[in-house]
Amino acid sequence: MRKRIDPLQQFVDLRTALHQELTGIRSRLRELDAALGGEIPVPFVKEDANPSVTSSNAIPSRNAKRLTMREAVALVTANGSLTMAEIVQAMKSLGYKFKTKNPRNSVGAFLYGPGKKDFKGVAGRFAAR
Repeated sequence: MRKRIDPLQQFVDLRTALHQELTGIRSRLRELDAALGGEIPVPFVKEDANPSVTSSNAIPSRNAKRLTMREAVALVTANGSLTMAEIVQAMKSLGYKFKTKNPRNSVGAFLYGPGKKDFKGVAGRFAAR
């Protein structure tokens, strides 16, 4: 006779294995961040009091460290120059929340205003100085 697989037990086992893997990855990220002297903000590394998987902790969160516009632009332009649209898209993918309906205007005002000393613009592309 064939042994029946209990779907509930299978789910619990898989969930436990995923939680253990997540804990190991978070630990490794903290080690890497410490080795780099905390240079790279890791907004998605947070300790869960309750390890249940919900939509709020399945998506990277900015609550661990709120990025300023200067920090977000510095992170996205660290590897090379980007256009304004590319900067806005990369900032959104980092989890940066804009308070305006037109984030391109905010980024432009920053890059041509207070960010001018930290970022250089050449032919419509911006990079860190």
